Amino acid sequence: MDTKFSSIVNKTMEKYGLPPWVKPYVFEYIKGNPMGAIRHATSFVEIRRKKGEITREYVRLPNGLTFKIDFIEEVLSLFHYGEERIDEIYGRWSKEPGYDNLERKKHFAELSQLSKRHLRAIKNLMEGIGIQQRQPRRGVVELFDYISSLKDWDDRILASGIFIKYSFSFPFGLVFYKVFYPVAPEFMRSFGKAFTVKTDATQWLEAESKRIAFEKRDSEHLRELADQLLSRISSSISSEESLAKSSGISGEIKLLRDVSVAYPLHVLSELGSPIDVDKKVKAITRKRAA
Repeated sequence: MDTKFSSIVNKTMEKYGLPPWVKPYVFEYIKGNPMGAIRHATSFVEIRRKKGEITREYVRLPNGLTFKIDFIEEVLSLFHYGEERIDEIYGRWSKEPGYDNLERKKHFAELSQLSKRHLRAIKNLMEGIGIQQRQPRRGVVELFDYISSLKDWDDRILASGIFIKYSFSFPFGLVFYKVFYPVAPEFMRSFGKAFTVKTDATQWLEAESKRIAFEKRDSEHLRELADQLLSRISSSISSEESLAKSSGISGEIKLLRDVSVAYPLHVLSELGSPIDVDKKVKAITRKRAA
């Protein structure tokens, strides 16, 4: 890769707070459309005081990249549906009968309340830019149905604290916020505050999920859980490709899909799980969930 291109990629990754392991995925994306990708990356870094534009038909970013409003509706509807299901799932887990796992139930009750805050922020953003809630695609419904079906408490914590967080919250939430902030800062401020707040419950979930992942780092069960969740995550993101293609950003969606699958695998690897991340990402993104 040309050193000039590499420098631009490094600056873009730094701007959006992306970890170093993302770089090979970005380079793979650039291969598909080298001049277009570099032009976008350059203008993302150097937008300065440029402003974007929102109309009934499209959203134009400060760098000139334009998204059809249908695609923005789809992405925000995905956020909304995901938080709605998480709120429902966490609330149900917190109210399970019996005296086992009382501390965990307490924290999930708090996390359910946090999801309600997320929902309000998403609704305010959607209303602010004048878009409607869409019905979720089947792949997204199947993903949250699977999470809802988990009975083991360790699995529930791993799914919540590692897979949901690093597959959706970081790759989609963080990049979406930073990319769209210049277009609608008055709405994105409250959106960002809602999604970046740290509470006792979120800190507990992060610590507890990593503790469990470390203890189970060599287990076949952890590998199977990762396969089941990440296959569904990959399928749910791939289901957006046709709409992304009509907006001219199918390459970007594939990049986000690969990063969303890779992120939790890198977290597990850093915690000692013997995973060949690149091999696993390729295997998962080439198949659909069983």
